This record gives sequence, C-alpha cells and structure tokens, in this order.
Amino acid sequence: MLSNVSVMIRWVICMSIPVLIANVIPVYADEPIPIRKILENPQNYNLYTVTLKGRVQNLKIIPGPYFSEGSICFGAYTFTLKDKTGSLQAVVGGVCDRGEVKAAPEVSDGETILLEAVIQGPGYYVGPGLPTFGENRTTTQAFPTKIWHKEK
Repeated sequence: MLSNVSVMIRWVICMSIPVLIANVIPVYADEPIPIRKILENPQNYNLYTVTLKGRVQNLKIIPGPYFSEGSICFGAYTFTLKDKTGSLQAVVGGVCDRGEVKAAPEVSDGETILLEAVIQGPGYYVGPGLPTFGENRTTTQAFPTKIWHKEK
C-alpha cells in the first residue's frame, strides 16, 4: 500500500514533467497579432514580445554613426509595417562596436514579412539605443528581434 508521501511525490513528478518538457522544446512564433489590437491598447503590450505580419513600407536608413551606451553604432533603419488593420513603425537598431557597417537592411519596401518584436507604447523612454535615451515618445513602436521573409 502506498503512503500519502509516496502518492504526493508521484503526483509532483507527474505534474512537473510537462513543465520541464515545455522549457526544453523550442518555441516558435505565435500567431501574428493584428496591428489594430496593439494600437487600441498599447499599454497592454508595452515591453512584451509579439509576432506581427505585414508589408514593409517607407524604409528609411538612419545615417550613422549614432551613440548607444557609449558605443558607436551603424546600420540602423526604420520602416512602417502595415497589415489589413493598421500600421506601426518598426525600429531596427543596427550594429555597435564593429566599425562602420554598410550592410543593407534585412527588409525591402513592398516585401511581406513576419517579425517578432518588442512593443514600446507611448511614454518616456529610458533604455539604450534607438530611440534616444530620455525621449518622450508619442507613438507606439515595434523593435524587431527576429525577421522572417515570406517565401516567394
């Protein structure tokens, strides 16, 4: 006959296995969130990583160098990501401490992409890089961490 302690130990082990497996299996991009949903309630997504899908528009290269946390950085760019529900500015920070970089942006105007990005709602910005430290932003922006290109 099993004691209460043995039953409890088995229960804890059985309940822990799914958690352990979930932490080992790689996580892939979630379903894209409509941009409208983020714009309607930016504070609900502020500093969260989300997946977005849309068409790249208004690609603009930010002339280098710029400074971030004492480093010299190059290769930054911005673009507008547009889906059926709205549009959002995306800011890609570039490369720091590697000398001048003249690499082309990872995206091109008119291209449809899937991206993973950290959302930053309006407010006082206190982090490194772009936008500038201490900037009071009035718009919601996406800071891509991964970009996937739609297969042609």
